[in-house]
Amino acid sequence: MGDKRRFNKFANLINDLILNKELSIIDVAAGKGHLQKALNEKGFRNVTSWDAKNIKKGLKRRYGLFKCNEKQKFDVIVAMHPDEATDHSILYAGKNKKIAIVCPCCIKPDATPSTACRSP
Repeated sequence: MGDKRRFNKFANLINDLILNKELSIIDVAAGKGHLQKALNEKGFRNVTSWDAKNIKKGLKRRYGLFKCNEKQKFDVIVAMHPDEATDHSILYAGKNKKIAIVCPCCIKPDATPSTACRSP
């Protein structure tokens, strides 16, 4: 399914844009964690893969659905093909004034900024 090089290509883009490899990165809708592996190969060590499905063992991971009102703070939000998490990723970044690098393929919005992710 899809071009297997996509994770390395997206990791290359992130590597070009994020110079500080110590920043905390959340990989929203991470699937099996392939992007985290590609980022680790580029020297990023503080990457957490977040997905409602099973992420491979040996990776930093969180299970469940990512929501824009998440309390935990991350420096960078990356999302590759996040479907329902597209709007949540962007709203989280905007609310918390964080960097977002999102590559959506389809958008199935369920968050509304006027109710779900209002800034204080």
